[in-house]
Amino acid sequence: MTAQGKTLGGKRQHSDAEGRALTMRTTLSAKGQVVLPKAVRNHKQWPSGTRLLVEETADGVLLKRAPAFPASTIDEAFGYLAVDGPARSIEEMDKAVLREAKRQFLDTK
Repeated sequence: MTAQGKTLGGKRQHSDAEGRALTMRTTLSAKGQVVLPKAVRNHKQWPSGTRLLVEETADGVLLKRAPAFPASTIDEAFGYLAVDGPARSIEEMDKAVLREAKRQFLDTK
């Protein structure tokens, strides 16, 4: 069996000649650490220090990238960026965004 690489959604999927996902072997250390094979880390774009969620499933253990921020509700976020003064119109906000974009991308100071 030789390893093949297919592109799935722009990402490389590792599989064998029959199209099955490759099974790779690793060892659990005395400290409970597992080294993920480099091919998996590269495919998932998980550099050193990536925080992962560990989920126990009926088939084994599932690793997923941990979200960068905890989940929140709209009620928790509402009013977070308080502003003094009157509310701005959509037109005023559009002008301000355009002005800042020009400043950042067109000014060559």
